[in-house]
Amino acid sequence: MKQSLSTRIQARTDLARKWLENGVPSSVEDCPTSLNEWRVYHKPALGIFKIGSKTGYTTSNATLGTSIQLLADLTTALNADRGLTPSGKAKANPEQKKKRSYKPEKLRRLIAEKDNERLEALLAKVTGQWHEARYDATAAETELNSLKRINDEDRQTIASLKREVAELKRELHSSGVHLRKV
Repeated sequence: MKQSLSTRIQARTDLARKWLENGVPSSVEDCPTSLNEWRVYHKPALGIFKIGSKTGYTTSNATLGTSIQLLADLTTALNADRGLTPSGKAKANPEQKKKRSYKPEKLRRLIAEKDNERLEALLAKVTGQWHEARYDATAAETELNSLKRINDEDRQTIASLKREVAELKRELHSSGVHLRKV
């Protein structure tokens, strides 16, 4: 499958963000821990295809540099969550303070915009679910009230019929006809 470099980088960024939010699945044995490992990572089942050339795959690239830097930042965060260094080895001293990395304003803005888009989509989804649940609850309440009304009417009808049967029994008994229970 032929994909552009920007599409391949975006697929890696989306996957790294998903893993950062939900954790790396246990079925993934070889999670990339550096930009170069991400470049050669090839998992068609996940929609990730190998990037062969290193030429355009740099943080200093004029058009894709911010996307690659975002992937680098996500990789760093993934490594930190998993207690790994870029080489994939466990950290020797996890309490050691790490130097804060500088993120360009454009990169911070892009990250914030992506997060905002994701949160707005989530809000729309949850709002739709809430409206659907409210509609279902209202419909169920209307049906329940209708069934209660029908039940009350049936009870009144039964009581009326019992009174009528009792009256007819009294009339038969007064006329000298005796009924036997069967």
